Amino acid sequence: MRRCAFEYGSSHFWKEKMFFSSGCLIVEQIGSFKVLCRMSAIRVMGSRIQHVGRGISQPTPYGRRMDRLANRIFNEVSRPTDTRSMKVVTVMSAEPLEQRDDKSVGYYPNQPMFHYLTKMLRFHGLFFDDHVVFRQVQDELKLLRGKVIRPAIGQGKRAQLRGKK
Repeated sequence: MRRCAFEYGSSHFWKEKMFFSSGCLIVEQIGSFKVLCRMSAIRVMGSRIQHVGRGISQPTPYGRRMDRLANRIFNEVSRPTDTRSMKVVTVMSAEPLEQRDDKSVGYYPNQPMFHYLTKMLRFHGLFFDDHVVFRQVQDELKLLRGKVIRPAIGQGKRAQLRGKK
């Protein structure tokens, strides 16, 4: 078994290659996790095949074309762009506001139902609303001063005239 270590960014990775007569088993460790990567049924022989991927990360025309192709496959920006253009890309690739759960219609509370619920709870004495009490006191004070309070809907002057007929 051979172990080869390499560093990618700030994380340390290592690979173990176990050679058998039938082929090669590669085990990768990323952090503390071991992942079985590949099992090839090819006999291990001296070859130049391991150098095939060497040019992808280097700034050669072939490497640039391979990077662009990979970015197109995974729906990323194919050519290097500046930060202002990347902001546009992130905004346009984000989920629409209409489809987001926190902005959907179901997120907002059912106002009429809560209004009716608080009225019923207040009627039964289980809920106390200071503002409603304040409005009632102000209406009573207006009546004592001789001011007119707007009647409820359906109890105004026209409704009273219809009732007399």
